[in-house]
Amino acid sequence: MDATLVSAPRQRMTKEEKARAKAGEAASDIWPDDLSKAAQKDTDARWTVKYSKAKTTKEGEEDTGLVDISVPHFGYKNHVSIDRKWRFIRGGDWHECGSLRRA
Repeated sequence: MDATLVSAPRQRMTKEEKARAKAGEAASDIWPDDLSKAAQKDTDARWTVKYSKAKTTKEGEEDTGLVDISVPHFGYKNHVSIDRKWRFIRGGDWHECGSLRRA
């Protein structure tokens, strides 16, 4: 199983609009008077935290090891798994699979 973070443009919304988007309302329901604005808004993307490693060395010192750092990320988390027995790639929410060829 592997996860990939896919970036999305950050949305500029009011607190009320954010609450409605988190509740699962469609963009056309949140902005019924301005359909061009609703077409541009991405109400499915979410904030998540991406963890990474950083070195903690200072000039003139030896390497003291790695430290976990967290980076905020706005977008989607795409999960993919490979079934080795049946040679299928399985995606997160869909059940359409592609067969793998042996190399």
